[in-house]
Amino acid sequence: MGNLVSTLGVPLAKKVNNFQTLGAVATHTQTVPAAKRWLFYGGSIERDNAATLQCTLTDASDQILVESDTEAAAATRVQLSGLFKVLPHILDAGEKIVLTWGVAQTTPEISLLVLEIDV
Repeated sequence: MGNLVSTLGVPLAKKVNNFQTLGAVATHTQTVPAAKRWLFYGGSIERDNAATLQCTLTDASDQILVESDTEAAAATRVQLSGLFKVLPHILDAGEKIVLTWGVAQTTPEISLLVLEIDV
């Protein structure tokens, strides 16, 4: 998916994959930047130690908006499209994608696929 562009050539949105290799972690939070809106449509999360995995979408004050199913414990890569009954989800500035592993991970790789829109 490329950038959406207006007829004047001004980008309206861009695809962002938010790829990261994390350090030791049991929870990771990705926050929508100020003046942005995300259309969250998937991604993949690695579990390098056998663990359950859950993804929660919260508002800016950490109130749960949507919670995924919990992936059974294993040491594999999980596709987020398999954890949510419905994707995509729209997140406003300050809202969060929270990943929670049941056991601390060593150096997992994550990719959270979003379409980032300027607001």
